[in-house]
Amino acid sequence: EKLSSKQIKSPLNYIGGKHKLLEQILPLFPKQISTFVDLFAGGCNVGLNVKAEKVICNDNLKFLVEMYQEFQKNSLSEILQHIDNQITTFELSLTNEEGYKRLREYYNTHKNPLDLFVLVAFSFNHQIRFNNSHEFNNPFGRERSSFNDTMRANLIKFVRKIQALNVEFTCFDF
Repeated sequence: EKLSSKQIKSPLNYIGGKHKLLEQILPLFPKQISTFVDLFAGGCNVGLNVKAEKVICNDNLKFLVEMYQEFQKNSLSEILQHIDNQITTFELSLTNEEGYKRLREYYNTHKNPLDLFVLVAFSFNHQIRFNNSHEFNNPFGRERSSFNDTMRANLIKFVRKIQALNVEFTCFDF
């Protein structure tokens, strides 16, 4: 059986994401790991798929870590309801760039970690990018990016996994 059928794929399209490399990476790790540190966690593809008693997913992007912490502490239904509500409120779609820009401005003012996920869902290539003023500044993903069924399914599996695992999300400089 291939590893990939059991693997959790990050709901984020992270530049440098390791999901496609997991089948090559995971067999290289020791069989018994007490604490695994994913130092540059990004989308958490490695940290959430390694077998260890405890996992620490670290990233120096505070807003990303805060989003994961929200995923960990809120129920799946609350998370999905928040996402769906924001999509409706800001009338997000494959073509509504104005709605996207309004949500981006709202996020940059309020910094609700769950809104970051909604923004990423509709941003160009589903990417996360902040400027030096810590404002999310990725452009709109016209005709390409949305919170589609695949992304929803990946998010559900991801949230269930981080809520079931002994995982801690940290924001330290390496």
